[in-house]
Amino acid sequence: EILMLVEYADITVRTVVFSKALAKAVTDCTDASAEAARVWGQLSSNGCGLVGDLVETQATKAMEWLRDNTAQGGKRYAAALFLREIASRSHSTIVARLDETFTVIWNALRDQHEPTRQVAAQALELMWSIAFQSDKTRQLAEWVDKFLRNVLVCMQAKQGELIHAGLISFNAFLRHTPCLAMDTCLRWSTRSRLARLGSTLRRR
Repeated sequence: EILMLVEYADITVRTVVFSKALAKAVTDCTDASAEAARVWGQLSSNGCGLVGDLVETQATKAMEWLRDNTAQGGKRYAAALFLREIASRSHSTIVARLDETFTVIWNALRDQHEPTRQVAAQALELMWSIAFQSDKTRQLAEWVDKFLRNVLVCMQAKQGELIHAGLISFNAFLRHTPCLAMDTCLRWSTRSRLARLGSTLRRR
């Protein structure tokens, strides 16, 4: 309907109007949110020029929503949806933001709403796949170490939401963790942390 209103506008105006409609739809927390996120993913895989710029702008917004500890659950859910779709279709968009994304994704993983946690874990799984395929080997060991530290904190918590966050995030990590990469990249401190995590899991 929005595009029909600008039927006689040029393609640049149409694209901008369409992107604004998508940005609104992805934050509606309805069934349309997931569909809008998928469209963003398709745009990221095929877009260049203006479309690529609009995807980058939306990616920046998603990071802001995740970074904001006071953000409403709807924005975190939308950001997690967006990251999941972008990570599945446009590795280059995610690679440039991996360092920050591995930090801010925890706000969505620890969200009080289970759907947000589940979508964030799906995004995290894709992020680890991208990370292990990238050439950022120096950062990889640090990302793994910080990640396991957060998992351990969640698993040792008493709140059910945090324990769930720890479980689903660790499961996402294990799905895309090649044994050779683990053996090469993990530091001794991380090996020790893995042992403590294993002990915590057994107690659970």
